[in-house]
Amino acid sequence: DGGGRVHPEGWRFSLYPSGWLYQSQVRANQFFDELSARIDPDQRRYFGDRPIPSSAAHITSLPARIYFILFTAMSPTLESVEKRWVQAATATDLARLACALERCRLARGSFPQALSELTPDFLASLPAEIVNGEPYRYRHAEDGSFLLYSVGADLRDDGGVSDPQASAAKQADWVWHCPAK
Repeated sequence: DGGGRVHPEGWRFSLYPSGWLYQSQVRANQFFDELSARIDPDQRRYFGDRPIPSSAAHITSLPARIYFILFTAMSPTLESVEKRWVQAATATDLARLACALERCRLARGSFPQALSELTPDFLASLPAEIVNGEPYRYRHAEDGSFLLYSVGADLRDDGGVSDPQASAAKQADWVWHCPAK
């Protein structure tokens, strides 16, 4: 306040040098830029294999971990934003496909044998999986239902099996469930 007095709430931050705070901010900005570069909005693709050199995982020495303590504390939150965006974008695609499948069923009396049958009457074009650029997985079932899913972040096709007890983040494949008709 100009009078040399220390504000009671300011003493906590005086223990953490301002230069360290600014360096954590710079590192967080670099990290966020690298995370953002893994998503290409023009292609509507996620490239999870692109490196993140400024990741907290690359801070290995104890002095560096102390130096970047604020960054290392907040980096998991930034990483979760990336993962949730990919899951939300996939869920949006799956919802669009499921709506088109239902419209097709209502118009033709049954679900199509392949997603390609949805174009051009029910969708102008088929979206590709955000995580790998391949077509979404779809199977028409004999009981009148269908199975629609993405391989998920692990890029491995687990056959569309999901665990109803696990959260969306813990699912191997991201599945759109269709009840039997």
